[in-house]
Amino acid sequence: LPTAYTAGDKSSRAVFLALMKKLCRDDAPLVRRATCIHLGDFAKAAGKETTIKELVSSFNFLAKDEQDSVRLLSLEVAAAFGQLFSPSETKQHVLPIIESSARDKAWRVRYMVAEQFCVLANAL
Repeated sequence: LPTAYTAGDKSSRAVFLALMKKLCRDDAPLVRRATCIHLGDFAKAAGKETTIKELVSSFNFLAKDEQDSVRLLSLEVAAAFGQLFSPSETKQHVLPIIESSARDKAWRVRYMVAEQFCVLANAL
């Protein structure tokens, strides 16, 4: 999707953006996981303004998913968003997710915060 998004015209980009947002809220956890894997690259292709306006809500939804495997992958998205955003935008949109992930009930999510700590800290 990121490559197709950048190659497309304005109407195609709107379709790809709507598709990405729909996939983030799919009923199947495997679809949400796969979408989460590619959300960071898609955000880089979409650019900062589109990401803040259109994709942050999808990111927040995935970061609070009922499946710990999806929440786990959202931390990689947090790092990608942090690289894309300014420090103040990162504190507003990414830091709350990192803080809640550090207190997550699933040890795998907390482990990923610890493992990705330097990357996440550099994003702030």
